[in-house]
Amino acid sequence: MSKVVLFSPVGGTDPISENNYYDGSLLHICRWHKPDEVYIYLSQEILNNENKDHRMVRALKLLQEKIQHSFEIHVIERPDLDNPQDFNYFFKDFRDELLNISKSLNIRRQTSINCSFRNTSNERCAKCTFSIW
Repeated sequence: MSKVVLFSPVGGTDPISENNYYDGSLLHICRWHKPDEVYIYLSQEILNNENKDHRMVRALKLLQEKIQHSFEIHVIERPDLDNPQDFNYFFKDFRDELLNISKSLNIRRQTSINCSFRNTSNERCAKCTFSIW
């Protein structure tokens, strides 16, 4: 049986946009694709918000209850990442993280990478990483 794994860098509109109060891409993907494991990648700014109120993990847990589907949540913290526009940083780090995730999987799984970034450097990097992975 295959499982779905989501790797998602988290942005300012996650988990819920403060502008329009809609799901950010993280919740939207989890709601519709129902992954079995979710890896959220947090930059310094997003990690600071998460440490204040645990909004990402709490929102994901509430979503699990609402959709009656559970999944493992893994948090990848990058407290030193204060420049999320740095393509070079992401290219290597995304590749390394995806390789670590794939090594930890002991059965065949479908992997989804959230490429709906507001930051075009992150988007290009994830797409490049996915294509060579």
